[in-house]
Amino acid sequence: MLGNGWDDIGYNFLVDKYGQVFEGRYGGMDKAVVGAHAMGFNFGAVGVALLGNYNGAGLTAAERASLVQVLAWRLDVAHVDPLSHVTRVSAGNPEYGKGKPVYLRTISGHRDTYQTSCPGNSVYAQLPAITRQVAATGLPKIYSPVVVGGLGGNVRFTAKLSSAVPWTVTISDAFRQTVASGTGTSASLDWTWDSSLAPGGRYTCRR
Repeated sequence: MLGNGWDDIGYNFLVDKYGQVFEGRYGGMDKAVVGAHAMGFNFGAVGVALLGNYNGAGLTAAERASLVQVLAWRLDVAHVDPLSHVTRVSAGNPEYGKGKPVYLRTISGHRDTYQTSCPGNSVYAQLPAITRQVAATGLPKIYSPVVVGGLGGNVRFTAKLSSAVPWTVTISDAFRQTVASGTGTSASLDWTWDSSLAPGGRYTCRR
C-alpha cells in the first residue's frame, strides 16, 4: 500500500488461516463501501481477500468456514442470491475495456475480471462448492425485494425467496401501528397494498 500511495486497504474484508475476519476498506462492513479490489468492477461489488498464497495450498477448515459465513452475511444484507449470475459493465481495465458487459457468477474470483491468478488455483476450483455452502447458510433467505408505487395508490411488494415458505408483509404507521398486512406461502412474494385511504405520513414495511 505504501508503494501505491494508498491510505487504506483495497478489499472490504480479509480472512486469515485461523478464520479471523478483519474489516478492510474503511466505511462500514454493512454499507455499500466501494473498494479497490477489482479494477473496472469495484462498484456494486464486495472484495474478500484470503491472506496467503493459494495456487497450491488449500484453505484451512477455519478459513473456509469464516469465508462462507462472511459471504453469506454480506449477501444477505444486500438480499442477493449467491447462486445467481449478474451482467456487469466494466469501468475499464486491460482485460475488459470501458463499457464492456461481462456475465459473471455472483461469487466470482478476481481472475474472472482481470489478468491475474487470484484467488489461486486451489480456491478458484472450490468456488462452486463454496457458493453452494453460502446459499445454504442462514435459511430462509429473501432476494431482490422491490417496492413499486406510492402512497395514495397501489404499492406492490415483490421478492424471490430461497424456498417455498410462509411470508408476511406488514405495513406500520409512524406510531408503529399495523395498518395493513398480507400473507402467503410460496417461493416468491407478491403482494399489493391499496393505500388510497391511508393518510399522509411515514410508513414502514416489514417482510
